[in-house]
Amino acid sequence: MARLARPLADIQLPATVQAVLTARIDRLPAAEKALLQTLAVIGKTFAWSLLARVVAQPEEELLGRLAHLRAAEFLYEQPAFPESEYTFKHALTQEVAYTSLLLERRQALHERTAQAIEALYADRLAEHYEALAHHYSRSGNTPKAVDYLQRAGNRRRSGPCWRRRSPT
Repeated sequence: MARLARPLADIQLPATVQAVLTARIDRLPAAEKALLQTLAVIGKTFAWSLLARVVAQPEEELLGRLAHLRAAEFLYEQPAFPESEYTFKHALTQEVAYTSLLLERRQALHERTAQAIEALYADRLAEHYEALAHHYSRSGNTPKAVDYLQRAGNRRRSGPCWRRRSPT
């Protein structure tokens, strides 16, 4: 038989799912909470190489923290070729972790993520123009954000779905 340690009226229950998630995230060890917040800035889905470059921690420590976040059902690992990808189990988890970051820290992480994308995918940067524009705009780096938005727009206009058809 279960017994309450306190009267039922004294127990505070979160009013929303967001509050429940906030409480779960706040109970994480500091290093895992910081990792989850960083991952929330990177995006809903992210490759191991990008994650490793942005986080810049020893691989074994990072893998251990990721394993704990997976076990706690914050993240899924998706085996993919050539490297594993990770994704948030729920979009609301990503949002709560993201909004729990101070603005200055969030901006710095967006800048770092954009720089990591530029370095990792230098040979196929066009595939990442939209992500780069997003991260640079959120970092406050307006010149780079505008540059990548223009590149993304030009790329879409020159693609097959934007070509003007000649009258037949």
